[in-house]
This record gives sequence, structure tokens and C-alpha cells, in this order.
Amino acid sequence: MSWSGVYRVFWISIFGALLAVGAPTIVKSKSSLPLVERGRDSSVNSVLLQTLGESEVAPRLTEWLDALPRGRPILVLAAPDHLSASITADLISYLAWPRPVVVSTDREQSQKLLRNFREHYSAVGLCYLPSPPGLTPGKSFGPALTFILSEPPPE
Repeated sequence: MSWSGVYRVFWISIFGALLAVGAPTIVKSKSSLPLVERGRDSSVNSVLLQTLGESEVAPRLTEWLDALPRGRPILVLAAPDHLSASITADLISYLAWPRPVVVSTDREQSQKLLRNFREHYSAVGLCYLPSPPGLTPGKSFGPALTFILSEPPPE
């Protein structure tokens, strides 16, 4: 066999190996996240349905966040090492845009921020965390997401 034949066999073998290794990734994954609806906030609602177990949360959450007093950011605390809590916290920062959101998943930092959240934030959201003693929840979006207002709502 000539050198050009060896060269061709070598590259055909490499291509075949790459094809054999990569072919399974071309097939659609069975773990994909199906959209629960078609329309505005459909992708966010689909993810929040998976993380919170609640449907149609995005429009209600956006409306509630928009009603908060302007001028101060929102604090969102998520349970450490909890993927659903982290994803939910990130989606809250997306839904609150353009208002700034501070997200913490670190236990020590979260406790430090929570001590004086009333002076710096308009509300605190707790993702997969219990409400601290002495604080009355302002609004719950399912059992895993609760918001506490920094000031009582106007009467």
C-alpha cells in the first residue's frame, strides 16, 4: 500500500471514530424541558413549573415585583447547594429587570444581608428557605418561594 493509501485509511479511521463518538449526542435528549404553553413567558413558566411546582408564576411574580417601591434593589436568598433554588433566584433577577437584584446562595453572606435588609432593599425573596422568626411573609409563590417586604404595605 502506498503512503497516500495509508494517509487516506488513517483519516477515514479518525473520521469514523469521531462519528461513532459524536453520533449519540446528535439524537434529541429525553431529558429536555417541554414548554408548558406557547406565548409570553412560556420558557420562564416552564422552568418555574419545574423548580417551584407552580404554573403561571412568571406573570404574577412580574406584576408583584413591579408594584414594589422603586429606588432600592431586591434581595434574593437561595438555599445553598440547591439547584432549583439557584435557578429560581436567577429567574427572579431576570423577571425584575431593570430593577437591580442581589442574589446570594452563601449561608454566611445571606445571614449578614438579612440582618439589615430593611435599610437597603425593598423586599427579600427566600428560595427554598424558611421565613426567619419574627418576619411576616409578604407574598408566597408556592411553598418554595416567599417574599418579605421591607416596609409594611400601604393601607
